Amino acid sequence: MPKVGAIQNIPHRLRCARDSRKLTTREVSERLAKRGIRLSHTSIAKYETGESLPSVKSLEAIAGIYEKPVSWFLDPGTPLAGAVFRNLPSRVSEAKKQQYVAEAHRWLEAYLTLESRVGQRLTQVISLELSGTPQELAASVRKRAGIPPDNPIPSVIRLLEDFGIRTIEVPTELAIDGMACRFGDEFAVVLNPSACHDRARMNAAHELGHVLLGDCDSPKMLTDADTESRAYEFASHLLLPQSELRKVFQHRSLLDLLTCKERFGVSMQAMIYRASHGPERLLNDRAAKWLWIQFAKRGWRKREPGRVGPDRATRFERMLEAAISRKNPRLSEVEAVLGVSRNDVLQRINSAIDQCLDGEQGGDGEDQAIKFVVRDE
Repeated sequence: MPKVGAIQNIPHRLRCARDSRKLTTREVSERLAKRGIRLSHTSIAKYETGESLPSVKSLEAIAGIYEKPVSWFLDPGTPLAGAVFRNLPSRVSEAKKQQYVAEAHRWLEAYLTLESRVGQRLTQVISLELSGTPQELAASVRKRAGIPPDNPIPSVIRLLEDFGIRTIEVPTELAIDGMACRFGDEFAVVLNPSACHDRARMNAAHELGHVLLGDCDSPKMLTDADTESRAYEFASHLLLPQSELRKVFQHRSLLDLLTCKERFGVSMQAMIYRASHGPERLLNDRAAKWLWIQFAKRGWRKREPGRVGPDRATRFERMLEAAISRKNPRLSEVEAVLGVSRNDVLQRINSAIDQCLDGEQGGDGEDQAIKFVVRDE
């Protein structure tokens, strides 16, 4: 017999599975009918609200439509749903996306388990109840966080966590920069750590936009392109308000662009793109073309000058390192307690150290980090 937690999760997981397939309850009913199974769309809706539970036979049939094993619906763990990606859609298949979701889910479950183990659950200090256009939302977030328009966002990751959004890095070779999703009754953001620092900040802000714009809460009402465009607009205005962007282009100076990049943590190319598009164009086509030519001549299209400091999601790794140093859990117990291997844990901690050191430490530095963790076993 399924555990109580598993039964409680069935309605939510049924809804999540249907949303991921972008089907209505009526369409599910019609597909079941083609397989010789008569189940009304009303019954399917009641299963999703918890008003009634499906029989084993009905659950098996629905699982077949959603192409998921029955065990997934009975898993008592925290469900992940409503995933919205920041990626290059044409280069990533649906199957590959689902593989990334599964890997992210594994680490988010470990994150939540570790929080419970050490008694340090993430605390939300800023309400998610905001509304408005992407630009208005960006201004509201800055106001709630107490950050004036002429000041940079010190840490986008810290801002996400202040909203109660668990943020974790999960590497992948796929063209996925990040993902926002529902994780149980809360939200989570997953980021690809391979991005350079200015892009990493934009990716994190972009995923915050998906959460605040409600993109993880229900089946998509907009196209992927429109959803991405809104999130990008929010992220761009959050990191660099329009009033500050105007100042950058007053003198059409590359040095001004470079100074702004290093201060606000936004790439110069992102600034040029925004200044030459949208309702308030700060650059005409001729000026924008001249700037792009300068970038091409200097090889800045692939590698921009200017330093942006690291802004990485490392709360999970810091908690892990502290917990292991206190032997709670011991390194040898990690797999049993968190469901992730000892080697994966060591790799995560060392990768986080390397990222926070801005990639300047390697070799002996990595070995020392591993020895520090293992020595306390």
